Amino acid sequence: MIHAEPQAEWSDATVMVVDDEPLICRMLERVLEQRGYEQVQSFTDPEEARSSYVALKPDLVLLDLHMPKLDGTALLKWIMERPSELRAPVIIMTGAGRAEDAHRTLALGAADFLHKPVDTTELLLRVRHQLRERRLRRELAEHNERLGSLVQERAGELALLSRVLDEMPLPAFVLTRDLQLHFANERGKRFLADADAEMPDVLAVTTRRRAEVAAILRGLGQQPQRIPVVVRGADGRERRTELQAQRVNGDLIALLFHDVEEQELAKETLGRALSRERESVDRMRALETLRTNFLTAVSHELRTPLTVVLGIAELLRRHGVALDEGQRSELLERLEENADRLALLLEDLLDLNRLSEQQRSVTLERSDLAELVAGVLAELADGDEHPIKVELEPCQVDVEVATMRRVVSNLVRNARVHTPAGTSIEVALRRVEDRVRLTVADRGPGVPDRLKQRIFERFEQGGSAPSHQPGTGIGLTLVRGFVALYGGEVWVEDTPGGGATFVVDLPAPS
Repeated sequence: MIHAEPQAEWSDATVMVVDDEPLICRMLERVLEQRGYEQVQSFTDPEEARSSYVALKPDLVLLDLHMPKLDGTALLKWIMERPSELRAPVIIMTGAGRAEDAHRTLALGAADFLHKPVDTTELLLRVRHQLRERRLRRELAEHNERLGSLVQERAGELALLSRVLDEMPLPAFVLTRDLQLHFANERGKRFLADADAEMPDVLAVTTRRRAEVAAILRGLGQQPQRIPVVVRGADGRERRTELQAQRVNGDLIALLFHDVEEQELAKETLGRALSRERESVDRMRALETLRTNFLTAVSHELRTPLTVVLGIAELLRRHGVALDEGQRSELLERLEENADRLALLLEDLLDLNRLSEQQRSVTLERSDLAELVAGVLAELADGDEHPIKVELEPCQVDVEVATMRRVVSNLVRNARVHTPAGTSIEVALRRVEDRVRLTVADRGPGVPDRLKQRIFERFEQGGSAPSHQPGTGIGLTLVRGFVALYGGEVWVEDTPGGGATFVVDLPAPS
């Protein structure tokens, strides 16, 4: 049975090959590149490899053990002395085959050991294993860093809540399921001390039978409940008090003791404290969701053109002289296209930030919107992939031409992403009373009612985009922001017969 050699899982990982035999370097470089590894750097001079190491920041090193000048053991020691973020795993390769070499290099920190001649399948398996482990460790470190930040933020919120509770003019307690004291604010501690009660037993301060109050608390549902009690102080004086009990987090019970006369004041204070806590938790969740969506959406859109740019640059650097004029021209054209793609993404992100900070302004000018739309559609023509049906009525509007072109482009691109190939897109422009209405309709799966508002939020996307073409989730946000600057509105509605229709409504000049 013939087994296929393992393919790269982390194709853009940087692999450094160090071997004083040029033939071995070329062989390893070819084997790795054929299996999908795009960033392979080989060195026959170990001194040059060490000089290039910090700038290259390799994710894995394939290192020959016995070399002139600087041998593999010395270079391995040097790599292991680097800071942890620069300490790449090292696979030792040697033709000596001595057991002491393996023991010594593994003790020095090598990740693995291979004997020459190297079996390519075994090499690829070990390379994939080491890169998989390195990537998992890197992702774990990033996750731990994010988690640490969230824990720190949460600790700050809890400290704030504790200060708020301590400043409340009412005794406040939190009991566990078995009615043991879990938390008491400063006023609550003084309250128990004044009543000459033991700290763990909050219910001992009431003259009502403890078992009766405990039964009420154990049967407490999700709705808060007020329990009239009489509290006897250490001086023997009794006063009518109301015990307000509320279940929190399922198992915990929050208690407030307050005089009947101060009932409204205590309720208002507690309500404000709980509201602040909920808002803090919601902000923390929203922030984490925004971070996750941002990293997921933008990293893909940055990584793809950046990988192309770096790959072409490397190809030109290493093989540019051998390429003919046509090949160089084609590569430079692709380089320019991907650089423009990166520039457009950066411009989108900057505009998104300016719009969110309300710092983006536009200079409006009278324009023929039909002519503008037709020009954008001509640039976006893609043959039969998504034929565009156009019905444009000449209409004058006051817009910023550059950003209005992006509005039209974003709406058409959005329709392409969320509709199957071969389905048509219908673009129409017409005057509706004192408004100018632009519509972009598709025949895709449509937008559910629950998402018709959310898809205009930052980093929100519909669920019908292909996984290989996820987008950034900011195109429709920019559309809404720019249209608002023109004094218009944008929304999405169902296309008759199936699909989604995005509507841009602009004021017509008087």
